[in-house]
Amino acid sequence: MKKSTGLSELDSKNQANELVYNELASEYKKRAETELYITQMQQKVDLLKTFTKDWRDALEIWVGWGMFNKIMSDNGFSTTGIDIAQTMLSNMKQMNPTAEAIHADFLSYSFQKKYDLVIALAFIHLFDEQEAKLYLTKMKRVTKDGWIVHLTTTKESEESAGMVVKSDYENQKARFRVLHTPESFINLWLTSWMRLIDFEQEKSEHGKTRMAMTLKNQ
Repeated sequence: MKKSTGLSELDSKNQANELVYNELASEYKKRAETELYITQMQQKVDLLKTFTKDWRDALEIWVGWGMFNKIMSDNGFSTTGIDIAQTMLSNMKQMNPTAEAIHADFLSYSFQKKYDLVIALAFIHLFDEQEAKLYLTKMKRVTKDGWIVHLTTTKESEESAGMVVKSDYENQKARFRVLHTPESFINLWLTSWMRLIDFEQEKSEHGKTRMAMTLKNQ
């Protein structure tokens, strides 16, 4: 396993996540280059653009390979990506050189600006309920008044939490994961002090059902 890239403020859970996602970066690339993934991410941007006008600044929390960041940039956003995994950020910069990259923990980082869109794809389920509420509070704080927070996670039939192996990846690594039902996912919104403006479910490019929740900061 690769060494940590040295974010001293990470707790033990996120230190493990940092190592896992640094190692998974190459597999994320393979998945982000499929035609279906690109089409679905473009559709997501098109949907988000219907909720308000005059978009400008977008913050992506944990950037994957960087494909979605590039698609946002291609659609007129000025993009920033924040991630604890340096390899993911490096890949994002290769994919989208105009993006700003922040190697830091989202919860502890001190942002100098607010954003029109804060987006976290397949991110919030890496934290237990109390931690997730802290992350949503921070998302609200770094989003401009009247603007948008967007979250996704995979739909599960039963809620649970613990160390889960990413079994559908060649590099099968375990990380802490909450399995969310629609009810538990919606319950996160109830404590967010934001308005729910859209909730959707769709089949992902890998046959899973993805839930997407869009919140307005007001």
